[in-house]
Amino acid sequence: HVAPDATVELATVANDEMAALVARYPDRFAGAAACVPMNEPERACREIERATGQLGLCAVQIYTNVNGRPLTDPRYRPFLEEAHRMRVCVLLHPMLPAAAEPFSEYVLGPIIGFPFDTTLAVARLCFSGLLRDLSGIRWIVAHLGGAVPYLMERMDNGWRDFAETKADI
Repeated sequence: HVAPDATVELATVANDEMAALVARYPDRFAGAAACVPMNEPERACREIERATGQLGLCAVQIYTNVNGRPLTDPRYRPFLEEAHRMRVCVLLHPMLPAAAEPFSEYVLGPIIGFPFDTTLAVARLCFSGLLRDLSGIRWIVAHLGGAVPYLMERMDNGWRDFAETKADI
């Protein structure tokens, strides 16, 4: 966990440096995924506008959870609505799952935990109705979408067989 003020400063510095690198070497680099301080959603909204507008970066990167909270948590909705309004491309990159204890041995966090959390995040975004409601966001899901390509049929079956999965989509 990083203090909110520190994440705002780190995002600003990282995005400024990326934009400066692109300006210095435009034939070699393109400014892609800006950092946004998701633990401060209001500030993340401002940074998405600054990074894509003023700095000319073409996307933002967010993680599959924010300090263990899913992206479907209502506190992140304003940021996602802003990304939708701006029609921003969002790169979804994995983090360790909220309950990371089982992934602590054998470097299982990045090996198994990352694709697990990616899969969980995509399923939540889908079943929550967020992907439908905020269809202006263009998503890039890192690492081939975790296990989503392999579990798509199960997700479809779940939607068909369980009322809870149909509630929001």
